[in-house]
Amino acid sequence: MRKELIFLFLCLIPSIAFSQNTPSIVYKDVDQPAHFKGGFLELYQYFKDNLEYPQEARDAKIQGNVKLEFVVDKDGSIKNIVIDESLGHGCDEEAVRLLSGSPKWVPAQLNGKAVAQKQTTKIEFLIPDKKLEARGFALKEKEENFEEFEVEEETLDEVFEIVEDPASFEGGVTAFLYWVGRNLKYPQEARRMGVEGKVYIQFIIDKDGSVTDVKTVRGIGAGCDAEAERVIRMSPKWKPGFQRGKPVKQKMVVPINFSLGSSSKKDSK
Repeated sequence: MRKELIFLFLCLIPSIAFSQNTPSIVYKDVDQPAHFKGGFLELYQYFKDNLEYPQEARDAKIQGNVKLEFVVDKDGSIKNIVIDESLGHGCDEEAVRLLSGSPKWVPAQLNGKAVAQKQTTKIEFLIPDKKLEARGFALKEKEENFEEFEVEEETLDEVFEIVEDPASFEGGVTAFLYWVGRNLKYPQEARRMGVEGKVYIQFIIDKDGSVTDVKTVRGIGAGCDAEAERVIRMSPKWKPGFQRGKPVKQKMVVPINFSLGSSSKKDSK
């Protein structure tokens, strides 16, 4: 039987385990999963802003993901980090440093009490394109300058990228990833051709929480771009972002990873 695995970048997978350094029981089934404050997009931004690309990896042009397992304890602290998938060349150590330095998470909840929960995450090491870096710097500079001025009433209809209280999916990051995983279907053409990779989908969370203006900003073709867009368009309403106490439109970009299982790879050849 062929197995197809559809992974999402920064996927968080709860499971049962026991912490080695704390007596806390690590739960699988909880009422509210542990999550990074602000959601997975804020976690992605934290990784992006704080990652220091190892010079050894940069010189060797090493790119890819480091997968880490860890426990979010009941006080929100990160413990028991284990490297599940290694990249080497200093990337593993940098990934551990980055995650261990993370701000405290919102702990999982069970029966109204905070509990420990095991999670996994992938940290991407991608040598940036100089043109994109320059564009990103210019955008950041504009955002910082914009914050110096008072937000007028009419500007609240504009689309923001950074807000005081970011938009979030009901149930948090894990709930969103589970929902996408249940609804995403690997395209037949991509399976037949053995196509894998990330599709970056941009969309806007409107002031009423609805998902609009869905489009691919970086795709891999073979039906994967269209499938990723289809699933995001199906999304239930989100909690909208808030700026100065009022709901606003917020632009988001979600990377969705399409990956075939080993048996499917053999069949596609």
